[in-house]
Amino acid sequence: MAAGERCAVRVRGARLQYGRTRVLQGLDMSVLQGTIYGLLGASGCGKTTLLSCVVGRRRLCSGEVEVLGVTPGTVGSGVPGRRIGYMPQETALYKTFTVMETLRYFGWIFGMKPQEFVKRAEMLLDLLEMPDKHKLVQFLSGGQKRRLSFAAALLHDSEVLILDEPTVGLDPVLRDVIWQYLLRLVGHGGKTVILTTHYIEEARQAHTVGLMRNGRLMDEDSPNNLLNKYGCDSLEDVFLQLSVRQERRTDVQIVPDEGCHDESGQQDAGKSIAPSERTQFIDKQLALVTHHDAGDNHVEEFCNLMSVDRMKALLFKNYISVFRDPVYVSFIFGLCVFAVTCVWVGFGGTPRGLRLAVVNHDSRGAGARRCEGSRPLAACNLTDLGCRFIAHLAADTFYKDFYDSRESAAEAVRRGRAWGSLYFSENFTSEVADRVMSAHSITSHRDVPDSSNVQVRLDMSNKVIGWMIWEELHATYMRFADSILSSCDKNVRIARVPLSFKEPVYGSMTPSFLTFAAPGVLNMMMYFFGVALTVWGIAAEREEGLLNRNIVAGVTSFEIMFSYFLTQFVLMCCQAALLIGFGIFVYDFHCAGSLLLVVCLILLQGISGMCYGFVISASCQTERTAIHIAVGSLVPMMILCCVVWPAEGMYGVLRAISPFVPMTLPVHSMRAVMLRGWGMEHFDVYAGFLGSSAWILVLAAACALIFRVHKL
Repeated sequence: MAAGERCAVRVRGARLQYGRTRVLQGLDMSVLQGTIYGLLGASGCGKTTLLSCVVGRRRLCSGEVEVLGVTPGTVGSGVPGRRIGYMPQETALYKTFTVMETLRYFGWIFGMKPQEFVKRAEMLLDLLEMPDKHKLVQFLSGGQKRRLSFAAALLHDSEVLILDEPTVGLDPVLRDVIWQYLLRLVGHGGKTVILTTHYIEEARQAHTVGLMRNGRLMDEDSPNNLLNKYGCDSLEDVFLQLSVRQERRTDVQIVPDEGCHDESGQQDAGKSIAPSERTQFIDKQLALVTHHDAGDNHVEEFCNLMSVDRMKALLFKNYISVFRDPVYVSFIFGLCVFAVTCVWVGFGGTPRGLRLAVVNHDSRGAGARRCEGSRPLAACNLTDLGCRFIAHLAADTFYKDFYDSRESAAEAVRRGRAWGSLYFSENFTSEVADRVMSAHSITSHRDVPDSSNVQVRLDMSNKVIGWMIWEELHATYMRFADSILSSCDKNVRIARVPLSFKEPVYGSMTPSFLTFAAPGVLNMMMYFFGVALTVWGIAAEREEGLLNRNIVAGVTSFEIMFSYFLTQFVLMCCQAALLIGFGIFVYDFHCAGSLLLVVCLILLQGISGMCYGFVISASCQTERTAIHIAVGSLVPMMILCCVVWPAEGMYGVLRAISPFVPMTLPVHSMRAVMLRGWGMEHFDVYAGFLGSSAWILVLAAACALIFRVHKL
């Protein structure tokens, strides 16, 4: 190594494996500062993995990596960070950004000053022949996206450029422009470039070429030296010859000596490039920009936890991603109103229009069996009581279909044409009359003839409807008996059950299922919306390579989480306002207690759901997997948290698990506030607040741990 020269990147004994798969096998690589290093190899040989180790995104099982004299990932190294310019293999661009917004986003990430950003952005857009800078990324062609990704990597004028397949899909003229720019950037600015390419012959323009296969660097040298050493006319032939020797298990790998190679041929490739018509244009563009040391970038830190510029960029990205997606906006705000409306309109109402199969053998006079016409009840007129009982059935609840026999009525129930059958015997009127008039002499149930009873057979396959019919028939009988007894000057208490129900302590005498379910439904929807807002965020960015690119640029996991939290919290507050506004003020969900406590509980549930979504999203490699886990876990949560059924009705094991489900205690707390009017002095109320807060802390800690383990 010549005096004054040093390695920008040094890799020694790099070994890395996933399970039993060896990706890097004792690899050594040296990149001289101020040169272009072309890393060549087939897909799957470990090139991208090696670059991930260089930028600090992966940790070696053994060996060491140094970038600019420091170990990537150490505090204050700037790697990952603004000392590195990184273009991943995938384009890794936000589709909802425009071309200029994309560059501005990365300019904020790297803390570039406005004037500096404008100069470099305009120069790169001109150099790479980008289209209208206000055009959305999602409408760019594949080649235009790669050019924009390349521009984002060059934007902040880093000390080392890591470019993974930068020229794939570009036309030869533009590839030549990019190579000329890189050569002059290295020559004039002293930058270092490491790139991979599928175009092996274009790598002859690099100062050093490394030939990689099966996790090993077979050889590295200047292109001319490699051609001379192996007597080949092309680098492709050199690569083929080395690959054949490797297959024959011949030790052809050349281990570099201490320090970096400084062969005279290293610079030959750069000097031998023929002048191009674009050379003057490139030099002119480079002259517009005053190169600076990467350490001059202005990045204002807040409490040593986050960068103000990076937070501005992340918040800008989050809100643009949300509000430029009409489907997402409709989901966030429209689903709240739609869900509450569906609950109010279709949940907990009394079933209507239920068909009953009626067999009336009482009072066989003409037309009596069909109970046609109105039958007013005269004073103690104990006639045709079967039809009078039927007349007491609520007309909007029951449709009566009359049958001639009990068998035909039972068959109608079996065939699903009716929910139950009623049978009135031939002596129903006379037996009921005797029962009423001689009520004081009845001493045993044996004294009550069966023919004085209405014989009922129900379809109890639907428990809710079956119970409702049972309750309605009981209430009908009470109204029927009261009318007869009062008209005959008898004590109406004779026919009543010896239980006296007074005004309830909480609630009403006629509670609806909606009243019971509404607090739990509001909590469940807020938790679900919190999960939905975040579950695909990190997973989607990771799947598209955006998360990796941000972290290489120096964004921390805390900044990612905090930016998502701020964005989603604002959206969640809007959702909570819609839920409470429509639920309580529009659809009149009963709320006997403090509305402030209700709001606080709902917000805590939303935050808890957000944290759960963060955990899922950070744990999953793909967006699809994250959504599957979220949906699959929310269903048992909904059942176990007592939204639709009390814990007292569960089996012992489930009943023991129920209090530890994130929504259970807040649901109980919400019911205590809304239905009982309780305040924070009651355990059931503050237990919900404590439970939500505990889950938030646990899930946030779990998310931080996952970020640390996965190096997010």
